[in-house]
Amino acid sequence: MAKFTQARRITAEEGPQRMLEEALAQRGFRTRWQDRWMTHPIPNGSEPEKELLHLTDRPELTDARRAAMHLWGSLRGIDRFFMIVRRRQSLLERPISSASAAGRVFYGNNPYRPWVVESVLNLLRVTYNYHHRGQDQRTPAERLGLTTRAYSLEDILGG
Repeated sequence: MAKFTQARRITAEEGPQRMLEEALAQRGFRTRWQDRWMTHPIPNGSEPEKELLHLTDRPELTDARRAAMHLWGSLRGIDRFFMIVRRRQSLLERPISSASAAGRVFYGNNPYRPWVVESVLNLLRVTYNYHHRGQDQRTPAERLGLTTRAYSLEDILGG
């Protein structure tokens, strides 16, 4: 009788990594741009049709390392920042229309000069990245290793 060896079970953490490694091996070039886009094999509710492209694809990277890097690919951070822009900046709120306005739209707090929008967004971007702490009590800049501490508003505004 043949002796069977028991196959090693794949853990829940290894499953996505293995699926991405297989998808990386099967990816091909898109003829129009010659890019190597890959459809993410594990969709989720916020990104149901996620596709990834490793822009700095280096030949020395293994498929396992590429798969590990693709697992981190997401638009979640950008979506969160856009949500904060919409919620915290009254200058950039969506126009208001009412039933009695007969199709007219009121741009109540919108600025009239584009440089005002640029200035407000720059201030929000810097305070979001260097001042506002997340659930782990670290700023995005601290998580990326750009700084070792959160800055106060006085530090940021030069006060």
